[in-house]
Amino acid sequence: MQHTYILQFINKPVHLNFSWQVHADYIVGKLSSAVFLMSNLLKSVHEKQLLMVYYAYSYSIMQYGIVHWGGSASALRAVFVEQKRLVRCLAGVRYWPGQEPLCSCRPLFARLNLLPVFSIYLLECCKFARHFPHYFQRTEEVHSHNTRNIAESYVGACTFKISCKNVCVFKKKF
Repeated sequence: MQHTYILQFINKPVHLNFSWQVHADYIVGKLSSAVFLMSNLLKSVHEKQLLMVYYAYSYSIMQYGIVHWGGSASALRAVFVEQKRLVRCLAGVRYWPGQEPLCSCRPLFARLNLLPVFSIYLLECCKFARHFPHYFQRTEEVHSHNTRNIAESYVGACTFKISCKNVCVFKKKF
């Protein structure tokens, strides 16, 4: 008999081996509910109101804590698949697989002016780095050589896979 331990981290479920798949499954379930909501609203409201519901409900679910769980490629991929379903529903095109293949979502994201979940992750990481510069070490604090990168954040060597996915390794000029 194998035990599975899940703990709560900032109100997000995390598997004890630091896998974010449990949280991704939670987000996918919420987005699936949003697809049902949007499909029902599609017949009675305009696109502008649908976008307001999208930002109020779905975007806030995807955005919450993405700086923490966004480094997990499998979690981002699972959320992205459900987000594409939601965008297809918003655009009024077929969003469930059938006999013929589904249309590409790239033009739909552009037409609706929406960010994919990968872009949301990058945006939130940049906002984090901008709002909390004291978490990042400057190059001038590491060495005293007068180089052209002296004013930038210092990015040390990534020795572990998990440390390379951390938000603190993103390099940004302030």
